[in-house]
This record gives sequence, structure tokens and C-alpha cells, in this order.
Amino acid sequence: MKKSLLLIIMLIVIAIPVWSAVPARSGMIVINEVASTGKYDFIELYNTTGNELTLDSSWALADRNESRLDNDPQIAFSAGTVIPAYGYLLIAPYKTSKMSNAAPEGIPEDTLAVRSFAIGSQDEISLYYNNSLEDFIEWTSDVNSIGRSTDGGDETTSFLVPTPGKKNEPEIFMQGNSPLLLNEVCSRGLDYIEIINVTNQNIIIGKNEWLVIDSRKNDYVMIPEGTAIDAGEFLVIYPDVIRLPFSAPRNSISSKEGFKFGFGNSDSVYLKYFDMIADTLTWSEHVTSIGRLPDGGDTIDLDMFLTPGKTNRD
Repeated sequence: MKKSLLLIIMLIVIAIPVWSAVPARSGMIVINEVASTGKYDFIELYNTTGNELTLDSSWALADRNESRLDNDPQIAFSAGTVIPAYGYLLIAPYKTSKMSNAAPEGIPEDTLAVRSFAIGSQDEISLYYNNSLEDFIEWTSDVNSIGRSTDGGDETTSFLVPTPGKKNEPEIFMQGNSPLLLNEVCSRGLDYIEIINVTNQNIIIGKNEWLVIDSRKNDYVMIPEGTAIDAGEFLVIYPDVIRLPFSAPRNSISSKEGFKFGFGNSDSVYLKYFDMIADTLTWSEHVTSIGRLPDGGDTIDLDMFLTPGKTNRD
């Protein structure tokens, strides 16, 4: 009886597959997530297989704008670089002057920091295997996180919560129609954001309820509790100053010390209700005025007159 039991245990052990690291081949690895802004730029690769994979010099990462135009080096992998089964390899590329090789501060210790190229606000990251294009992700405006909706999946989105080295997490969007919308944004000169109340009722903002945040998703302006926006009317926010300019419309607010931010030439702004995205506007070059025509409508115009606190016009 004991011998039979021992034989059964031995058979079970033999039947259990033992996974060992294997060389990565075409179709096994994808670009899972990329960030061009935030605490540090990063590229996340994902192993789509149940085996631990090893990379070598047959794999490389390239950056369209920098490496091709400025002759910045591609990222080549040393033999034995490992990606766990259904796991991640996090790479933080950076570019410094010729006099310094120091990596930027804030990059986690378990990240592969490589002096190579800087990821741009309008860019493309490409993954090559034996000099053949294996995968790529591209964008036209700064991305705090762009990648696959689910790890290794087919759908790509720029609406991700940054999760370097962890499972991708899509942003949450407000369900239904938002009562407030981004109506106009200026990124050239004195930056401002105009919000419109698209309902037929006056709105009083609650505590920590509504905020505007830029593509870095670190700096934001929280709309103060008790702020009133009448039906069909506007609230203008100046995110880059702590004192309102003399030209500010009647219903305006500024930022607070330590939270102010300005817009870039390729940028996005989000209107959030608690943790949900209610609205967003994106542009790929500086805009004097981007917004909705007519006010609160569906058409986005990239070249309007500056009309903070007033009706938009082309």
C-alpha cells in the first residue's frame, strides 16, 4: 500500500510541467505601456507567454523622433535580460549632455535605466526583433500613459492610469452626459480653461467634487466648494497663476501655490468628477484658443478667438 502511494506521488510530480527560461522569439513580447511625461519616461514590455523569457541583442527599442533625427542610440538588450512569465520589463530611457551619464532622480531601482533617447510629446516607440518591426505605439500629444487596455491585448488607449511594471489600469469615465464641459482652452500666453454649465439648472460645486488636471496628472486645480456656475454660464480657471489677472471675467478662479501648472505645445487637459473623467481636450501644437462651437456643442475648433467667460466665436 505504501509503495503504491509513493508511486502515485512520483507520477504526480513527474506530470507537473517545470517551466524554464527560454529565448524570446517573434510574437512573444509586446510594448504594453509608455509614458512621455510624469516623474520619469518609461517603456513597459510584456511577456505574453507562460514561460520566463530571456532577451539578447537581437531585440532593440527605437524612438522615432530622437534616434532617427538626432542619431541617438537605440536600446539594445544584454544577453540574459529576463522577463517573467506573464510579467513585465520596465525600461526608463533618458538623454543627458555629453558631460554627464547620471540617470534622472526618481527612477525605481528595479527599472532598467538606459542612457539613450528622450521620449517626445509627439513620438513613436518601436520594438525590433532581428531588425524587423515587432510592435510600435505612437501618439501626437504628451501621454502620461498610453498602452493596451488589457495587458498584451489588441486595443490601445491613451486613457490609462500610469502603472509602470504593474497590470494596466484604464481610466474611469463618467457614465452619461456630464453637466459641466471644457468649453475653451488657451495654451499660448496666459493659459486658461473655460468650463460651461450645459444644463438648465444652476450648479453649486461640492467639496473635492470637480477638478481640472493636465496631462502629467500630478498638478491640478480643485474647483472650490461653493463655487456657483449658473445655467448656460461659464467658469474660467487660470491654472498658472495664484492671483487673478485684471482681465479675468467675473466668474473666475486661480490656482494655489504648489499646484499651479501651465500648458505645453502638445498637451491635454481633463475635467474630472471625483476620480472619473467627465471631459477632455487635446492638442498637438500650441493653441491660442481651442474649444466648442457652439458653446457646449460637439464640434471642436482649434482656431477660435480668445473669449474667456464669453460666447465662443470663430
